Amino acid sequence: MLNRINSVFGIESHLDAIKKLMDDEESLSEDLQENQKQEQQLNEKLNEVRNKPNKGSPREGASIEGLDSEESTSNPADQVGSKVGEQTSPTPLIGKSWFMDEFGMYGSDVHNMLLKNDQEEMAKAIYPLIKEERKALLASYPRVDASLIEEIPFTDFDFNTLQKNEDTLRIPFLRFVKSWNDSVDHDERMKAYHTWHNRINKSERLSTREHKILSKCEEILTVNGSMNSQALQSQGVNSSPSEISMLIKSHGFLYGISSKGSGKTGQSYVYDIDRSDVVVKDVGGLLANLYENGGRLELGVGGSPRMILPFNSSLNKEYAVAINNEMGVRGVSAEGQGLVIEGETSVLKALEMTIDKTKMNGDLIVLLKALQGDINALKVVAYENKSPRNQVSLLKSLNMSVEKMKQIKEDIVNGY
Repeated sequence: MLNRINSVFGIESHLDAIKKLMDDEESLSEDLQENQKQEQQLNEKLNEVRNKPNKGSPREGASIEGLDSEESTSNPADQVGSKVGEQTSPTPLIGKSWFMDEFGMYGSDVHNMLLKNDQEEMAKAIYPLIKEERKALLASYPRVDASLIEEIPFTDFDFNTLQKNEDTLRIPFLRFVKSWNDSVDHDERMKAYHTWHNRINKSERLSTREHKILSKCEEILTVNGSMNSQALQSQGVNSSPSEISMLIKSHGFLYGISSKGSGKTGQSYVYDIDRSDVVVKDVGGLLANLYENGGRLELGVGGSPRMILPFNSSLNKEYAVAINNEMGVRGVSAEGQGLVIEGETSVLKALEMTIDKTKMNGDLIVLLKALQGDINALKVVAYENKSPRNQVSLLKSLNMSVEKMKQIKEDIVNGY
């Protein structure tokens, strides 16, 4: 979305878009200053909250149990026991998969790409975005504070692995957070970290052939549903049933594969990928209903389109997975008491499925046309997402009045 909006002003590539983002002093400096003020105010609030008991929180009494045993498979967020931090930090500025949605690669990979192309200043400039994305990833877990990023010694490998396997690594990660928060000294905290790191580091011990075996298992199970190791072999996995079982037991979590129980004989385990139990038959109708009841559109940092939909349900994450599957995207996530759809591909698909399901579709139509490359729609979106001061500057540069901008928007909606 960023490069499409900025294409009106001569931006043609992602590198140009990032450079434009860094060089546009007039519009960006004001936004950054405002963000810094908000962050300072929120930090002051955070300190106040930390010094007072948390009364009246909607999650008061929520806690975690079952993290002391390696064999525990219970859902930590549904148990009673020790708390894992209080979620009081500011809401991250971008979503937890922003770089993957915008560039098709992890933030650390974009950073390395810029360094390899001798773009050191740009690489330095995007690091705050990488940090914000990682804060959003941490905050997506129940009772985990985004400010934990300032304490834990996570590497790019740690964050990338957690982002790729955020559901299958949920319990190990929450177990790590609990151990980290309960530690009384540096040695205990590092012991907690090494336990976590050794768990995810198993992936480095797999050979290329073993990775291919698990990848093939994931592909077959996704299409055909649960199977035992013999059936996986018969469907084309080039390995013995015993090796397939061994690899799934030790490393299946890296590919979202787990045991779902034994077969009729009681000996052969049945395997499947972790699936959502929620089925959404009319995704467009659901999204339209949520949008009509308090939903909104916005552009995140860097111009990434976002659709924010209030949805208070204990199955938010299951619905997010189901909607992603139905839409064939990965940009839908559960954040707080709602769903967030982020990234050009995901938002475009959501708009196409939603517009005809609601009468409140004016802004949806404009954003859809903008994502499809309509120049006038891009101007409207750029105008409506600027501060009043920068709106005036944009109108002057376009030699256009406020009334003319409103008329352009009306023509776009009426012409759909």
